[in-house]
Amino acid sequence: MKNETTETSTSGCGSLILEMGALSRLTGDPKYESASLRALRKLWSMRSSLNLLGTTLDVETGEWIEHSSGIGAGVDSFYEYLFKAHILFGKEDFWRMFHSAYLAVQKYFRHGPWSWGRLGMGALSFRYHEADMRTGKATYWQLTSLQAFWPGLQANPWYIEVGEAIVDSLDLYTKVEGGFASIRDVTTMQTEDHQHSFFLAETCKYLYLLFDDSFLKEKPKRASAMSLQVCPALSLNSRHGEQLVESACHIPDARNDHKCFSDE
Repeated sequence: MKNETTETSTSGCGSLILEMGALSRLTGDPKYESASLRALRKLWSMRSSLNLLGTTLDVETGEWIEHSSGIGAGVDSFYEYLFKAHILFGKEDFWRMFHSAYLAVQKYFRHGPWSWGRLGMGALSFRYHEADMRTGKATYWQLTSLQAFWPGLQANPWYIEVGEAIVDSLDLYTKVEGGFASIRDVTTMQTEDHQHSFFLAETCKYLYLLFDDSFLKEKPKRASAMSLQVCPALSLNSRHGEQLVESACHIPDARNDHKCFSDE
């Protein structure tokens, strides 16, 4: 369209498969899933030799605009929807893409060793920064709120406690007669007369799924506790004399039967 930008984000063109795939199944028309698959596969073909993707690209030229890559704004839902598409549709293609991208994230974005803390193994002891998709060198070191979804892939029970605290805080500070208000200032809890669309589309949905995943009638082997099966395990000795296991992508685990595809 006239005067419309040709720039889009990795999330924008790589996060359509879940809804469009479901729409094709509901309507019996494969065109929606087919179009979203073409976009996803084209995007994946543009990854660097490090299996990293940039943040924004030009949809007409097919060239990357922002080469800085991360797991935050502009990219987060690309990883999220690949994994969800594997769970919903059961296609190995989605898992293979996610697995390769996941290993690249752990290798180039993760900073800092795992450590023991009062909240359990590895809790709050690591950080993720952004890096150049071409070289893997760090570009931005700030931690943003949209990066917070990644540690949840650990399937750590600690996140259930966090979820409970979030629900309690939402009810206490944001619930109003017409819905749930936005918070203008978290230091004063002053509210705004506004409710974001993502509150219903994402916040409420993910909080619900955090406590109830019974909708997964037949869970794929990698659907639950995904991080327990991402990479081959390595034996470690803890300071308490216990035998621990840490995967090749640095995910601690209590099991030694990790199974995964080799990194492509």
